[in-house]
Amino acid sequence: MNLPERLHAIHRIWRYRLRSERDEIRHLLSLDLSGTTIIDVGAHRGAYTHWMSRKAGKEGRVIAFEPQPELHAYLERMAGPFRWGNVTLEPFALSSHEGSAHLSRPRHWGAASLEPVPEEGPVEHFEVPLTSLDAYRARHPELPRVGFVKIDVQDHELPVLQGATGTLESCRPEILFECVDHIFRHGRIHQLLDSLGYSGFFFYRRELVPVEKLSDLREKIPAPYLNYVYRERASLSGRNLSHG
Repeated sequence: MNLPERLHAIHRIWRYRLRSERDEIRHLLSLDLSGTTIIDVGAHRGAYTHWMSRKAGKEGRVIAFEPQPELHAYLERMAGPFRWGNVTLEPFALSSHEGSAHLSRPRHWGAASLEPVPEEGPVEHFEVPLTSLDAYRARHPELPRVGFVKIDVQDHELPVLQGATGTLESCRPEILFECVDHIFRHGRIHQLLDSLGYSGFFFYRRELVPVEKLSDLREKIPAPYLNYVYRERASLSGRNLSHG
C-alpha cells in the first residue's frame, strides 16, 4: 500500500469513527469482545474491520467477508500496514446457502448486492462464491465464540441471517445491520430475530431505542436507511443502552 493510499485509508477509518458511523462504531467499541470472533459481512474498505481488529485483541479473530475482487485486494494491502494480524479476509458473499451467485453493482461499488439493483446507469454483473455463516463456522471449528456480527449487504440481510441461525442460537452474538425502510417494514427480519430470543433497537440521538418506537420517530431521522442493533433478550436486564 503506497503512502497516498494509506493516508486515504486512515482518513476513511477516522471519518467513519467520528462522523459517518459515529454512534455505531462508538457502540462497537463499548463492548467487551476480547478473545471472541467478530464477523464483518460486507467489509468494503475496512472501516469497521479496523476497529473490530482492535476489539478482538490478540486472542480473538475477525473474519471479514468481501466478495468484490478489487475491494478484497484493497483489504489485503491494508492488512500489513494496519497490523491486522488477527483478521482473516474471505472472498465470499454470505447468504442462506453455499454455492455461487451473481453480484450486481452500479458504478458506486458500495451498493453491490446479491439482490437486483436499479438499472439507472452502468451496472456490472459477475459471479461470486457464496457461503453461509453457519457453513463457514462448521469448516472452522477452531474459531472462538462469535461475539459480534456486522452486516452491510444492500438488501440481502434476511438470507444472511437465515444462514446464521445456528450461530445465533449457539453463540448469542450481538448483531448490527444496515437496512432500508421498505425491507425492515416487511417484518421478516424482526420476526426471525424475535423468534431466536433477540430484541431490536435503532440509534436515535446517540441512544439505542427499541424498534417498537420506530414508527413514532422515523420521520425525525433524515437518513434513507437505519442501522439496527439486536441483542439477546436474556442479556438486557439492567443494561444501560444509551452507553452500549
